Amino acid sequence: MAKHFIAFIVILGIYNPTYAQTSSISGVINSYVKVVNLGSGSCIDTIFVTSTVGFSVNDSVMIIQMQGALINTSNTASFGSIISYNDAGNYEFGCIKSIGSNFFVLKSYLKRTYTPSGALQLVRIPVYNNVNVNGILTSSPWNGNTGGVLAFFASGTVTLNADINVSGSGFKGGLGVNGNFDCGKMDYFYPLGSLHGGRKGEGITAAINSQALGRGALANGGGGGNNNNAGGGGGSNNTLGGKGGEQVIYGT
Repeated sequence: MAKHFIAFIVILGIYNPTYAQTSSISGVINSYVKVVNLGSGSCIDTIFVTSTVGFSVNDSVMIIQMQGALINTSNTASFGSIISYNDAGNYEFGCIKSIGSNFFVLKSYLKRTYTPSGALQLVRIPVYNNVNVNGILTSSPWNGNTGGVLAFFASGTVTLNADINVSGSGFKGGLGVNGNFDCGKMDYFYPLGSLHGGRKGEGITAAINSQALGRGALANGGGGGNNNNAGGGGGSNNTLGGKGGEQVIYGT
């Protein structure tokens, strides 16, 4: 009943840094913080966060909305189809002008719209000239609020002496459920704690507890397989995830 969906971003950009040396990098190079609100008005340059630790003035940053899409929640084959993206997937880069106790002010206004309740995060982006990847380069794992993003800017040469590997660091696949056999469980969702279906995979809409299990795909996250012995659906990078399987009954 398990399904797997991995969402991650690796970005190599071009920038005009003040550094001239060659840097060696490995492990996690980004810092992450949850965005709780944005400044008001039509020209927004202020970002309110849960913590400013790990960020400094003149840091390059990415603001990115991970979730927030509105889906069809009917108990039909249309469950999980996307009605509105609600800014999910929007992102852009900026530079920190100043830092307050719980907010950042950027040097330029945001160009796109964002919904803080849709798992909006700010990511510090390191800037290099020439860079050598000398150990496995990865991201902090997605935890429902932050992570799952690996990004850096390089204006010179990027040399890969080791892998860039973010496997398993993005949206998580759903877990299977072990329970007693039951017939006729054909719904597209079941509540958390039910034994009638595996958990849906994560995607650009957040699961709600009353619809966390079952074969209906959760936007681009795969659906969970229904009781009994059915497999989950695969996640998608761009379209609707695969539906989980209907129950499998063995007979003689």
